Amino acid sequence: SCNSGSGTLLACLLAAGVGPGDEVIVPTVTMAATAFVVLQCGAVPVFADCDTDTFTIDPADVQRNSTMIPRDVRQDWAFERHTHMGYNFRMSAMQSALGLGQLERLEYLVAARRIIAHGYEQVIRAEGCRWLIPPVVPEGSTHSYWCYTCKLDEDVLGVDWRTFRRTFIEHGGDGLYGLWVPVHLDPVFGNLSFYGAPERSPHHDPRYRGTVKAYRAGDCPVAERLRSSLCLFKTGSQTLAKVDGQLEALQRTIRHYG
Repeated sequence: SCNSGSGTLLACLLAAGVGPGDEVIVPTVTMAATAFVVLQCGAVPVFADCDTDTFTIDPADVQRNSTMIPRDVRQDWAFERHTHMGYNFRMSAMQSALGLGQLERLEYLVAARRIIAHGYEQVIRAEGCRWLIPPVVPEGSTHSYWCYTCKLDEDVLGVDWRTFRRTFIEHGGDGLYGLWVPVHLDPVFGNLSFYGAPERSPHHDPRYRGTVKAYRAGDCPVAERLRSSLCLFKTGSQTLAKVDGQLEALQRTIRHYG
């Protein structure tokens, strides 16, 4: 057990031997820490696009971006494997006790989010709404719905994302999130100023033999296209009354637009 999600990610990469000269494929639709931990290992993040229907990482783009250090290099006696000291990511006894208590409620917490997500979807389908497009869940998969993400078809609705959000709030909605900036477009990745000067980034390490030297608009076109149209509805409501209020707000909003 680790003290944080970021600490867990970094520990996993270090345990896998990731270091200078390596590349790690990262979804661009994620929080920045997913990519920062790669840099903290001295490796280079390679961003993969998202799928047009599931809104999660596209396996085909992962395959397109896959590279690896040649076997002759990895197996050579001169290949550097240990370039960093260890870290201490242990959680405290208090954190452990709280974590165990939460794990006892894990099935309930996930089930609650799934129920709320299905509530949103039932409203969309019952109202015959054609401009809110639910996520596709691949057969054999179970979605935990950290949030309920829909694609807003602005052309069909006739208004933009910000106007829809404002209308949702006016009808009792508790706001909704948009997709944050895809990580490959964050300024820190555009100027490679991870460790001060750009030339100090892992991309210029002499052990790195890849070709990814910069991150630009157009690298992940699906994520960039979806950025202004995804609606992230909350699934963490604490009471049934709150849940019902949000579902009713969505219903009123859909009816408002006819």
